[in-house]
Amino acid sequence: SGFLSLAFVVFLFMAWRRTQFRTWLILAALLVGLVSILPEDYTARVGTLTDLVSDQSAAKSEISFRGRTSEATIGWLMFLDHPILGVGTKNYPVFYQEYSRKLGIDPRLENRSPHSLYVEIAAEQGLVGIFIFSFLIFSVFRGLFRSRKIFEELDELRMLNMAMAVTISMTGYLVSSTFIHSSYPRPFWVLVGMALAFPVYAQTLADTKQLKQTNGN
Repeated sequence: SGFLSLAFVVFLFMAWRRTQFRTWLILAALLVGLVSILPEDYTARVGTLTDLVSDQSAAKSEISFRGRTSEATIGWLMFLDHPILGVGTKNYPVFYQEYSRKLGIDPRLENRSPHSLYVEIAAEQGLVGIFIFSFLIFSVFRGLFRSRKIFEELDELRMLNMAMAVTISMTGYLVSSTFIHSSYPRPFWVLVGMALAFPVYAQTLADTKQLKQTNGN
């Protein structure tokens, strides 16, 4: 999940910078060289991604794949049983084994976490949590879009680059959240705080510039 998220963020950054084709080739060569010195356990783990395409039967028998399938399915079942408010914050692990015994996919006997922020929100907070989270993310990206537009009109390239960096960072976090629950909430809320501050600053900057123009006239 970390590898996929990193690759996606690098792709977004290079696409935004309109990276030349030769730079992509250099990056690919560096990646090949990096793979040769990475720990064997890490490359083996990343290599299991190819099983999802080439050999699905092998992937489905792999313990982590079965575990993730069980965790996602159980989150969906919890949501169906408690669609409005969910089973309660931090209660997914409490009820996991109860659902796991009925499902019969995961042989592990310990309580598990959902390993997906979206599954976690649906299972623990229901439709209320989904609506609040969706509204927050919508507000964040709408504000970033508006601020980037204002910075571009004002020719504030430094601030435009910073706003775009936060946009890519937030996108990367949301992609990685497909594979991990809210174990690391602080980076998320730091990004949210920065994202919500940008449109306020951008509007203040625009108003200040307009006021100066008015006074000058």
